[in-house]
Amino acid sequence: MLKNGDKRTRLSLKAAATNLGVTVLSLVVALLLAEGMLRLYFALSPTSATPAAPADAQIGARYAQSFAIGTDLDPRIYQRTPSSPRDDGPDPEDMTRFKAYVSAGKFGPQSYYVWNEEYAKSVACDAENQHFKNVPVDIRVFSAIDGEAHPIYRFLPDRTLPGGLKTNSYGFRGADFPLEKRSGVIRIAFIGSSQTVGNGGFPASFPEYFGFWLNEWLEGKGSSLRVEIINAGREGISTTDVRAILRQEVLPLDPDYVIFFDGANQLGGSDALVHAQGPIQREKLEDAISARRLFPQWLASHSKIASVIDDAYDLYAPRRKQKKRPAYVFTFPDNVDENAPDITRDDLPLGMTAYIRDVQGMAQDARAAGAHFYLSTPFWLDGSELTDRNNPHIAFIARYLRSVFWPLNPSEIRRLIEFQTRALREVARNGNIPLLDIAADFPHDPNLFSDAYHVNEVGEPLLAWIALRRFLPSFTADVAAGAAHQEVKPGFLPPRRVSLNYSVFHPHCLSSEDVIPHAPADQVAKAKPLKLERMVAMGDTIVEKTEFTLTGHTVSAVPWHYIATFDLNAACLAGGGWVVVDIIAKGDDIGVGIENKAGNDFLTRQFVKPRRESERVSLRVAAFDQIGRFVVENGDLKNPASVELTALKVIPDDGSAQSSCPE
Repeated sequence: MLKNGDKRTRLSLKAAATNLGVTVLSLVVALLLAEGMLRLYFALSPTSATPAAPADAQIGARYAQSFAIGTDLDPRIYQRTPSSPRDDGPDPEDMTRFKAYVSAGKFGPQSYYVWNEEYAKSVACDAENQHFKNVPVDIRVFSAIDGEAHPIYRFLPDRTLPGGLKTNSYGFRGADFPLEKRSGVIRIAFIGSSQTVGNGGFPASFPEYFGFWLNEWLEGKGSSLRVEIINAGREGISTTDVRAILRQEVLPLDPDYVIFFDGANQLGGSDALVHAQGPIQREKLEDAISARRLFPQWLASHSKIASVIDDAYDLYAPRRKQKKRPAYVFTFPDNVDENAPDITRDDLPLGMTAYIRDVQGMAQDARAAGAHFYLSTPFWLDGSELTDRNNPHIAFIARYLRSVFWPLNPSEIRRLIEFQTRALREVARNGNIPLLDIAADFPHDPNLFSDAYHVNEVGEPLLAWIALRRFLPSFTADVAAGAAHQEVKPGFLPPRRVSLNYSVFHPHCLSSEDVIPHAPADQVAKAKPLKLERMVAMGDTIVEKTEFTLTGHTVSAVPWHYIATFDLNAACLAGGGWVVVDIIAKGDDIGVGIENKAGNDFLTRQFVKPRRESERVSLRVAAFDQIGRFVVENGDLKNPASVELTALKVIPDDGSAQSSCPE
């Protein structure tokens, strides 16, 4: 029999266990109720604790009212919005891919890109390029047009993508349109990067607002003309990509007008203008703007409670104290006038040389296709507008600016912005290109921005309104003169689509254990260098030669453009061997390779990254009687590049001292 003390102990333990069970059950029920209530609340009122600016449409409307003064724009149409395309929700496969990317810590939208196959081949094994590293799903690619590695990707057609972007049958954002342009229709194409394509979660992009209001304006004037909009923007691309999109995808659709708006992806390259004692340490953009998390991603994605706590933590928990600004000097090169940029120079800072060449090429391409080409000026906040740093949205923009421009202060950031703007105004003036000077008008109001460059849902229609205000005078004159569009353009091909088919790409890269072969060092040392006087400089190229060396660069800084070629004259050599070049790349990547005899492909090619020291490249040749020219070319340029060749040698496998055939 149990003693009274033992009975009391057992009863106490049983009571404690019961109380614990009731507490746990109550907690579970409370959590489930809270989860259910939060899900219901967010379903009925889809808000977020992310640091967004106040979505007060009246802010934009007040600005629009002031910009309508002195024009025949009726400010009442600003309140009217285009209808959204049908939304059937994301494709389940696209959503699965998107979630897999996010879970792997990669940029989610890249999961639904269809990549350019040539671009994928060129960077898939590049240790510095992260697009194709450890991707959790297969890589979709399209066949490059004319072997060109640009544009680097396309969107899938006829989709609502996981980010909210709705594409038409051409893979562009916005409403669909027939291939053949209808009578009385003016087709206006917008090209550019993220600011052009717009946020996929917004009801419409600025080109869609622009076209909708322009149609309202035409109807108000009693005109029978109507406008179709092509939004060919894509986030994260270069001006070289934009020009390729124009040539390959937009001009074949017979646009009457082409409007280019871009600029963010060039402006961040300001390091060459900042001189400090040590390297500039700035926070990565993705770290500066990404939400901080307390819970694992999988838990926050399945639980509203975890998601809300994460959002609150990101907004209100103290961040690391801003590091002290280092001692530095910010200056433009002595030979560059920042107040009056010489756009003919091939060494402009901020990557503006390649940018300007691309813009001039776009204007040339559009005009050759019978379209009017317009250039626009982009705009930025510089940080001087950010007065309330306790406001989460303002603090977010400040972090964005620091991650891009640190350690520059607002006045120095403004100098960069103004330099780009002045250069574009000069491009327009010099090339007789109509200019939509949006930067002169768009308010520096953080309530219109989602970060320091991109507009938010309130700023999006205002951007369209300002662009339309700038566009209307010349458009009105074109309509009056009958030059706004042509039903038939003599000598031009009928409209046509590009193929949107894709396949799966499997990169094959050398592992870290693999040894990249090099020519035997003793044979290289014995071999005599070839005389480079016969090296042929290609078009738009500046080349200086001595007997055994060469320096050169292309004036146009076009990606993959040949700088120089050389006839190795080695067809008489038995068997195979090596072509060895000592090279210094400057500014950006440089390629060296050997063509086949037909000159339509490379037998072997390697790219060299910019370094101060000379680098030795060994090109393996299977059979000398099958080789064509030795080639020096640009890489996929982001900055002006040049090259210095200090030696070029041919080394047969048989150990022969002969390096070329008799003349």
